[in-house]
Amino acid sequence: MERTSLRIKVLYDEMGRAEKKIADWILSNPGGLIPLSISELADKCKCSEATVVRFSRRLGFEGYQALKISLARESDPATAAKSIAPTDSCYQVFEKVCGDIFCSLERTKKPRRFVRIFAAFSFPESLHTTGADIENAIVHCYNKIVVLSPKIQDAKRLRLANIQEERMVTGAIKNKVDKIWTDIWAGGITNPLTVIEQLTYLMFIRSLDEKELATEDFENMAGEKMEHIFPASEAGQSMRWSRFKDKDSREIFLTMQQRVFPAIKKMKYGRLPDFDANGELVEIADDPTRPDEGNTAFARYMDDAMFLIPTPQVLQKIITGLEDLYTHDIADLDMQGDLYEYMLGKLATAGQNGQFRTPKHIRDMMVELVQPTPDDFICDPACGTAGFLVSSAQYLRTHYEDSMTPEQWQHFAGPMFTGFDTDRTMLRISAMNLMLHSITNPEIDYKDSVSKQNSICSKYTVCLANPPFKGTVDAESINDDLKAVTNTKKTELLFLALFLRMLKTGGRCACIVPDGVLFGSSKAHQSIRKELIENHQLRAVISMPSGVFKPYAGVSTAVLVFTKTGAGGTDKVWFYDMKADGFSLDDKRTEVKENDIPDIIARFHNLDAETDRKRTEQSFFVPKEEIAANGYDLSINKYKETEYVPVEYPSTTEILADLHELEMEITKGLAELEEMV
Repeated sequence: MERTSLRIKVLYDEMGRAEKKIADWILSNPGGLIPLSISELADKCKCSEATVVRFSRRLGFEGYQALKISLARESDPATAAKSIAPTDSCYQVFEKVCGDIFCSLERTKKPRRFVRIFAAFSFPESLHTTGADIENAIVHCYNKIVVLSPKIQDAKRLRLANIQEERMVTGAIKNKVDKIWTDIWAGGITNPLTVIEQLTYLMFIRSLDEKELATEDFENMAGEKMEHIFPASEAGQSMRWSRFKDKDSREIFLTMQQRVFPAIKKMKYGRLPDFDANGELVEIADDPTRPDEGNTAFARYMDDAMFLIPTPQVLQKIITGLEDLYTHDIADLDMQGDLYEYMLGKLATAGQNGQFRTPKHIRDMMVELVQPTPDDFICDPACGTAGFLVSSAQYLRTHYEDSMTPEQWQHFAGPMFTGFDTDRTMLRISAMNLMLHSITNPEIDYKDSVSKQNSICSKYTVCLANPPFKGTVDAESINDDLKAVTNTKKTELLFLALFLRMLKTGGRCACIVPDGVLFGSSKAHQSIRKELIENHQLRAVISMPSGVFKPYAGVSTAVLVFTKTGAGGTDKVWFYDMKADGFSLDDKRTEVKENDIPDIIARFHNLDAETDRKRTEQSFFVPKEEIAANGYDLSINKYKETEYVPVEYPSTTEILADLHELEMEITKGLAELEEMV
């Protein structure tokens, strides 16, 4: 580690106190850094993980992983061999030598990717007979790290770039999904929500088999026994997608109806129950050591689920169509989320209380505005299909996947995400949607968020929601805490009060509200706006065009971004007039070039540059005092100024002269035509 140690010594005087602790530890422990994760090094040096990253970047590396790779190149394999036992398997050598690469791959919840990377190391069959073999194995690992790491990083950057550029699934995939949809309709299921629910079951069943196949590959490679999803019995194995997909349509239907569907309804601890010799389901016994894992959201809301695909022929068509999609079009797991989004996009009707499915690009924008972290507790008290929770999960994977600790991944798998709804079908779809995105144990609950049954206070750090707009609730059922803030039965106002109550001090919220909330003159409207501005920090009002929610409705909406402080903090409010969201504003919502969303995100995270903008521009600040003087009106049109360019017209005499000249030209032209005749 000569070059790296020299770099540390040269830059030592420029380092802060915490960074110097890391430098001292590395210089006094040559080769000791390589097997340590970022959290382990931070613990040894009594500093934060952010300090470790900052230290790595000061030395000229992209991050901690790059620093470790550099040290691996420079280290003596014999030194690192001390941490490896002669009896270690190839898998164990890989785990110890590759350190963070191993942990990062395993924590991504993408076992297939892990298996592929592990296989790329191409270990000899026998490594652990002598010490020399161990040293050779380590050298082998180091060399592979040097070669593979840039490839892994390049692949990751390419994947992220594709995600950023990708709006929706391709036309070919859409056609295949539409064909599956048509087959279901032809079978007699015409309710879009029911179609989504039945397709979700099948997608979920297939994903279980994919995880099982990955577990089997991992076992064969590592030589370790893992916990399986499917029972080892003949009946248990018959429930696997890969086993029944090519069977006769009647056999598939009976397997699904009599085994698979009853089994997933009784799934517990991530395992499916078995069947006895008589075909009776044998429920999984409670495990007192895992009390929280047995009663999952999935288990609670699958209890009253129904398998509604009517005939073996329809079921076979759906399974064939899905298998074709997965095999030829969406081989990677990330694409499955995009497919599911397209299916959800077919829910083109609003609920009775004004529930709209929020378009993915709007959700993603709102998540970018609040920037959740791996330690946040995120809630959507009107979750629907859990879109905001899924978008938050995708944001965290994109920005923090390589730096999250095992504890943060455990937090990510469940406690981080909470959603409430009053529709059990939506709750089932939410639970399965989150499980398809590796969130195995979220808190998804049946709850009327604004009623007295919800007493949650100061629990969450982030709220993201598109609450019902036009609904009203029984005045007797409304929580008294909410009525104290805004005495009304209008759900859009009650939810704003709810966000303030549920958030911890310092918690952030981005929510969608109808324009009426911004300028309504009733006492209830004014009181909630006053509460946001006077007692908390209202950061932004983003006015969206009326076509954002088409084909559901043409209602005009805005995004409010605020922070709960309990002690004020609103000096000025940032307004933005969104004119385009990347899609046409008609019912077709086809993709267009005009898109203000990247500009909104960029400006919001650099508000210092917005101070001098004029009110004739697309975004500007309005001081709190002016808003208060206008009855706390938050409508952008109240403050936006239109710049009129004076137009000079010619005098009446000049206009008459021009008309006379024109008349003479017409007369002359007619005379010439007559001569030609």
